[in-house]
Amino acid sequence: MNEQLKIFGANLLKHMNARQISAAVLAERADVSIKTINNVLQGRHATQIDKLAKISDALGVQFWTM
Repeated sequence: MNEQLKIFGANLLKHMNARQISAAVLAERADVSIKTINNVLQGRHATQIDKLAKISDALGVQFWTM
């Protein structure tokens, strides 16, 4: 597993927890699948940059902070 993917997933979880938002709600707000959110959270594999941008936008954070 790629270390950067693990770090990104951990940061995503941190932002989700800070906003008290579930993976299901985030997926809906970001217009991505719950599977995409879970894969990112678990650092399984990289996803498309546009999906990651949607996720950060849905959280109201700058992409680079993730």
